[in-house]
Amino acid sequence: MDFKKYFEELKRRKVFKSAVAYLAVAWVLIEVASAVLPAFDTPPFVLKAFIILLALGFPVNLVFSWVYDVTPDGIKKTDDLPESKTPSGIKGRRLNRVIIGFLSLAVVLLLYNQFGRSQAEPDKTPNTQIESDITVKSIAVMPFRDNSPAADHEWLASALVDVINNSLQNIDGLRVITRPSVAYLESTNSSPESIAENLDLTHYLEGSVIRVGDRIKIIVKLISSDDFSQLWSKNFDEDMASINEIIDDVATSIGRELNYEFKFSEISIPAAERTSDTQAWDLLQKARYEGSKVIGAEPPIVKEYLEQAIELDSSFYAAYVDLGYYWSSQYTWDGESIDDYEENIEKANRLFEFAIQKAPTYGQAYISLAINKIWYKQELDAYEMYMKGVELTPKKRGSGNLFLPALGDNPELHYQWAIESVRESPYEPSPWTAKGLAEYFNGMDDAAIQTIEEALEKFKTGVIQGTAVRVFYALEKYRRVINVGESYFDQVPGIRPARILGYLAAAHYKLGNLEEYESLMEELKDQTANSPIGSPAFHLAMVSAQTGDHEAAFQWLDKAIEDKEVELYWLKVEPPFEPLYDDPRWDKLIVEMGFNDIPKGL
Repeated sequence: MDFKKYFEELKRRKVFKSAVAYLAVAWVLIEVASAVLPAFDTPPFVLKAFIILLALGFPVNLVFSWVYDVTPDGIKKTDDLPESKTPSGIKGRRLNRVIIGFLSLAVVLLLYNQFGRSQAEPDKTPNTQIESDITVKSIAVMPFRDNSPAADHEWLASALVDVINNSLQNIDGLRVITRPSVAYLESTNSSPESIAENLDLTHYLEGSVIRVGDRIKIIVKLISSDDFSQLWSKNFDEDMASINEIIDDVATSIGRELNYEFKFSEISIPAAERTSDTQAWDLLQKARYEGSKVIGAEPPIVKEYLEQAIELDSSFYAAYVDLGYYWSSQYTWDGESIDDYEENIEKANRLFEFAIQKAPTYGQAYISLAINKIWYKQELDAYEMYMKGVELTPKKRGSGNLFLPALGDNPELHYQWAIESVRESPYEPSPWTAKGLAEYFNGMDDAAIQTIEEALEKFKTGVIQGTAVRVFYALEKYRRVINVGESYFDQVPGIRPARILGYLAAAHYKLGNLEEYESLMEELKDQTANSPIGSPAFHLAMVSAQTGDHEAAFQWLDKAIEDKEVELYWLKVEPPFEPLYDDPRWDKLIVEMGFNDIPKGL
């Protein structure tokens, strides 16, 4: 073959120009698709398929350029042209325009990607990388199988998943999916492979347990999600007295298998959760298993198990903290009135304080006590105690992830936590609530609305709807407030919490629906007289501020403080109270409440 002649023929038929034009167009299309498709929640495989399709089209384009030519009479086969004629210049001129145009667009896109995105809206976007890092390893602990002879140790299989999960969460850089998200997918009869794909896992752990008397046999396997091959496995056949050492061994082995550097003390079971009494350990795990079955007030059997565990081992401090949570759970914001709720909170706080005194490195005790002090006692400086608990156990943030923006001085930190929580708990409502709030407090209004709307679609729970009405009202979406509030009442018949009623009343007032507004205000007033549950006076004050009745607003705020209503910690950042800011009574109230005493910059 005469390659020189062949090369000249390629040039004559404009094959090289066609190739350059195709690559320029394809590059621009891929850039546009990469930016647009995620906005519509398009699955990642769509972009991959699009890129593959463009790649397959490249050789087709080359063949087409060789065979056909663009002439004034239309597209014709090059071989059909008279030998004396060169393929039409129309084709060459058009290709030149395509190449120049798309290469110019490519340069613009490249410059925008390099400089534009990093400088866009600097005041509204936190300096936090939220995109998924493909180098980050992620793992989930799948539900363990109970293979005990009588199949009566489901609680033990559940406990092993929890304690292994808790240990793995303390490996810095490893993304560990929380158990409820895994359980949600399992409830849909998804296979481990399907769960791994849905949760974007790089690895997962599966296992089984057999318990006979005081002997326990555990089989654990680490699986790669790339090809579902087994990377590591271990069999334990030990006495129950060695259960803590088994868990420590599992966590450290997995961490080393995944090439993480860590100190053993960082991932080992905390001393407060260790006991030499295997029966006490059993009772704690049974209590947690029973508590995990309900949302809200835990059943009496939880208290019985925990009290028995403490009686067997008085230094089992995790049992004290769990018992404190039991007493705290008996009082709920939206439930029926409980006459002795204040006594229950006091019991809980004494248990938390005792655990802190005896086990000062057990972070969960600090977090639980701080939440109770802020919610039920308005001791806002307990925020510092909360942050200490987070420092001791970074992954155990609890409900504080929701009140951080109300008390803290670091909205970007809250945003970072919220993003991490959604990644680790994509099928739980609270992380989505925290993310929507974080976006709102960082001025990312459109993102906040999108997050909350998506959460409302995913979950039908009060925690989402309570946040939705708060954010929608602040962003003046009053009809959406009413829609969400009414849907809550439809889903939970007989329960009409103040945190929904207040925003409904304010929204109806803004829309001129005075009859509905007055009816809701009467309902809130009735709640202040007959129930300690929720924050009716707080929301009456909020609505009064919106209607311009400052006198009534401050009177209701005094009532809310007197009754120690649970939502007072939102006072300083709640937009509906802005009409009161110029009133001298406002600054005095903020000082008396202790907002100025909250540690900043944590």
